[in-house]
Amino acid sequence: MELKSLPSKSIELERSLGVFKGTKVGLALLTLIALNLLNHVGRNIFAGAQPVIQKTIHASDSTMGAVSSWFFIAYMFAAPLLGWLGDRFPRRILVPGCVLWWSCALGVATVGRDFHWFSNAYMMVGVAEAAFGVYAIALVSDYYPHANRSKALSLYILAMTGGRALGFPLGGWLAQTFGWQTPFRFIAGVGILLGLLAMKFLFEPRTKERLWPGVSSEGNGSAISLRSLWRKSYLFAVLGLAMENFAFGGLSVWLPTYLHRFAGYSVVHAAGVLAVVALVCGTAGTWTGGLVGEMWLRRDHRALYWISAVGFFVAVPCVASILTYSHVPMLCGVVGVNLCLFMNLGPLNAAILNSVPASMRSTAIAISLFSIHAFGDAISPRLIGLISDARGLRLGISATIIPLAAGGLFLMAGARGVPHQDAMDDPA
Repeated sequence: MELKSLPSKSIELERSLGVFKGTKVGLALLTLIALNLLNHVGRNIFAGAQPVIQKTIHASDSTMGAVSSWFFIAYMFAAPLLGWLGDRFPRRILVPGCVLWWSCALGVATVGRDFHWFSNAYMMVGVAEAAFGVYAIALVSDYYPHANRSKALSLYILAMTGGRALGFPLGGWLAQTFGWQTPFRFIAGVGILLGLLAMKFLFEPRTKERLWPGVSSEGNGSAISLRSLWRKSYLFAVLGLAMENFAFGGLSVWLPTYLHRFAGYSVVHAAGVLAVVALVCGTAGTWTGGLVGEMWLRRDHRALYWISAVGFFVAVPCVASILTYSHVPMLCGVVGVNLCLFMNLGPLNAAILNSVPASMRSTAIAISLFSIHAFGDAISPRLIGLISDARGLRLGISATIIPLAAGGLFLMAGARGVPHQDAMDDPA
């Protein structure tokens, strides 16, 4: 059954995100949320288990930072190479296929005796996660119209919160109790199961016909679609998200270790504190960003850019607070920066998607993913590790301040390039 064939009352409920069971779109959205939750649990168990892994293999900070950096390098190069598939083949098949891919790669990563084997296999996980991110976000945006796409994406991104909340303590506890390979093998098994189940609930929306208003799928439509990738509204939103990823990626990898060293927490305690912070701040920040962005968007077409810029500027003093020697300001800074950065995720992703036609969504997301990782978390974990080895981890954490300030400036500039009616095509 196509979305178009749903009764009009059901369509209105779907547009308001009021129904999550009993309808095709609601079940599909819940499936994507569950897969994204698993995605981020798997990604964050490495940070939670990192102190145990590092102690086991006697690795330096720069070596551990390099593992995450190579993961994101593989991620960013895979996105544009695989992203175009999402505009040409059924995403309902591609999405669970990626889940099965990364699950198998995680299992393979733990069977080698050499840590280099793990690092190389972990890069293959990054390739699969890149493709998943492209196809899954495109599906969410196709299921919901422009008016509440920001809120729909915020719900999807809330799974990142749960993933961080579960991944940190799960990785730390399983690694410390059963060995560093155990958390990765556990996620691999769950991933294979969920990947197979997802094929039942995902469906392919009718996206091929939905282009820019008044533009056909032939003739100059392709040229107009390609030109949309050079619009200020798209370029500056991507740059802003890149600065977000620089800070988020670096802090996610190093905050467990930072609290272990400077707050005196055990590995499990540090992971547990960050799990609670991620759960509370991620839920509050992501939902607030999506809701406020949607409400503000009714009054100002540049709202998605303004709310994200505010988040960046407020995050700067929060990072400075983390660098203090007192536990209370340190934890307040951790809470504040998580709240601000999570608040930006829904509006920024919606701004990127709202800048391009439906026929270009997978391609636009793929280019975006390459850019935000190339200038973001492909650099920051390794850079922070190098600075930490040379001058200490406090100075390494402070390296996130400049990108945060730059992100706010990028989004202020991007807001000027948003036309009053940014291109939008609602689901048929």
